Amino acid sequence: MKVVKVAGVAVAVVLLVFFGIAWMLPDAQHVERSILIEAEPETIYDLVDSFDRFNEFSPWYARDPGMKQTLEGPPEGVGHRMLWESDEDDVGNGSQEIVAVSPPNRVETELDFGFGELPHATFLIEPQDSGSRVTWALDSTFHNDLVGRYFGLKLDDWVGPDYERGLERLKVVAEADQQKKAAEAKVADGIDTPVDTESPGDTP
Repeated sequence: MKVVKVAGVAVAVVLLVFFGIAWMLPDAQHVERSILIEAEPETIYDLVDSFDRFNEFSPWYARDPGMKQTLEGPPEGVGHRMLWESDEDDVGNGSQEIVAVSPPNRVETELDFGFGELPHATFLIEPQDSGSRVTWALDSTFHNDLVGRYFGLKLDDWVGPDYERGLERLKVVAEADQQKKAAEAKVADGIDTPVDTESPGDTP
C-alpha cells in the first residue's frame, strides 16, 4: 500500500512539473521561410489564391499523391476550401480555407486538423527588382492547450523544411508560368503590330 502511495505522489509531482513548465512556455509560435522567385507578384498570386494548382508545389502531396482531395466554395479567394484525406501519418486528414486576401500580395488560410486551435498560414508576396520575395508563414496559438505548447517548441523543425521544399517547387512553377506569359505576350505583340506587306519593288 505504501508503494502505491509513493507511486501516486511521484506521478502527481511529475504532472505538476509537466503542466507547471507548460504554463511558462510560449502560447504562440511563428514559422516562416522565404524565397526569391523570378516572377511578377500577379503570377505567383494566381497560384496561391486557389487550391486548383496547389498539388504542383505542395510538399505533402508529393508524399502521398494518392490522397483524396475535395474542393468547395468559390473557385478562388475567400471561402475557397480544400479537404484532404490520407493514410500517411505525416499527412493525415484536414482542411484549409482561404480566409483573407489582398491581391496580389497576400493570401491567408485557416487550417483545421480536427483538434486544437486553428493555425493560420500566409503567403506574403513582395515585389523585388528581379522578381518577388515570397514568404510562407504559419502562426499557431495554444492558449490552454498545454500539451500543444510543448509541440510548439518543435514546430519550426517540423514545418520549416516542408515550407522550404514547397517554396522551391513554387519557384519552378511560377517561373515557368512567367516565361509562358512572356512568350504569349511576344506572340500577341506580333499579331497586333501592323505588318507592311508592300515590297520595295511595288513602290511607284
